[in-house]
Amino acid sequence: MTNLIRFYILFFIIVMVSVSFLPEKNYSPMSVPTPVIMSTPLARVPTSQPTPINLVDQLGMHSTREDCWIAISGHIYDITSFIGSHPGGDVALVSYCGRNATSAFDTKDKKVPSSHSQLAKDMLNNYLLQ
Repeated sequence: MTNLIRFYILFFIIVMVSVSFLPEKNYSPMSVPTPVIMSTPLARVPTSQPTPINLVDQLGMHSTREDCWIAISGHIYDITSFIGSHPGGDVALVSYCGRNATSAFDTKDKKVPSSHSQLAKDMLNNYLLQ
């Protein structure tokens, strides 16, 4: 029992000595820390929207069989993967790579114009870029 009393006395002394080295502050159980007010506001990270790219300006750069874009009725289509599948042959497609093909699509580029089927018009959506 005397060892237990010695332990408590030693513990009390160590705590009191340790507390005496702490800086003095007037703490009360009900004290609330004062909020820190920054002198300058935090910088906001810009949330800029990506700049839209006008693909019409780039149309002419895609004028080969290996990289073929066409314009039809104001829209840009990348038909590179369709070359080799066109029922009318590739010559008709490749000759319009990098160019406006609206008239050719609307008339099938024939002396006696005929329009493409609804299926062909619907297929364009698979290749739409803009």
